[in-house]
Amino acid sequence: MSRPFFLIGSERSGSTMLRLMLDHHPQLACNLESDFLVSQLDEQGRFPQMSGFHAFLRQDRVFRHSRFEIDETLGYHELLNDFLEQKRRRDRKAQVGATVHHNFHRLPLLWPEARFVYLLRDGRDVASSAVGMGWAGNAYCGADLWLEAEARWHRMREGLASENYIEVRFENLVGEPIRTLTAICRFLGVPFSEEMLAYPEHSTYGAPDPRLASQWRSRMTTTMRRDVEARIGDQLSRRGYPLSTPRGAVSAPRDLLLRLDSKIGCARDRIRRFGLPLTVSDFAARRLGIQRWQDATRARCDAIIDGQLK
Repeated sequence: MSRPFFLIGSERSGSTMLRLMLDHHPQLACNLESDFLVSQLDEQGRFPQMSGFHAFLRQDRVFRHSRFEIDETLGYHELLNDFLEQKRRRDRKAQVGATVHHNFHRLPLLWPEARFVYLLRDGRDVASSAVGMGWAGNAYCGADLWLEAEARWHRMREGLASENYIEVRFENLVGEPIRTLTAICRFLGVPFSEEMLAYPEHSTYGAPDPRLASQWRSRMTTTMRRDVEARIGDQLSRRGYPLSTPRGAVSAPRDLLLRLDSKIGCARDRIRRFGLPLTVSDFAARRLGIQRWQDATRARCDAIIDGQLK
């Protein structure tokens, strides 16, 4: 397990589609979102206390979906390797990897020789998609996901050997899927397989469609485009994404107003999704720090989220 591969990038970058493609390759097993691999690891690489880590895993919604068994006789790093090995054996594949969105810059602390597929998408599409998920109340704040991933990737890439990473653009993935997947397969040392494009037969995700790119054009008002591009325009231009409005600046009062609007929008979405009583209960449990109450409200929220999964 010295050289697993990891699909990394911001949430809402198209990583689920690419993960399904990779997982349908006859030789590749790619686990779903696995932030739990590094979320409890600190920036210096210090391992968490194991009993607390076991408790964290049992409460983690995505970990439960991964269907991994926790071997309490193993240390931290050995346990993480065991999770990946469980996935590899279960799928009967030669290579194994996982998707990680947050804190992926910590992965080389555990796997110095790992290989990384960084999925890049237009930050405006990521921002507008975050609004659709209820993670931000407007695209101005939804851009946080993209900015965080780009900053971490920029720092992380400097410490990687060139043969250990590849950058993939979402726009190329949906526009030229065979060519793009062939390049990824070459990087991972396997031949391209047509089975990678058969994932719609076994999931609710549709086939690659070029119309999935640049959806922000129809989802954002002109005013919001201007605000978003004022915030992330330098990074968009550096990444080769042309701006649609003259470059401006967001004043401090406007920034404050947009952030307040986002908080209100998120609260409105949580009430719509979970109902007012559960939303209030969850907020109170977290503010008061009552663990059993937090666990109970989280379990109820997780059940609702699971029922809404695509």
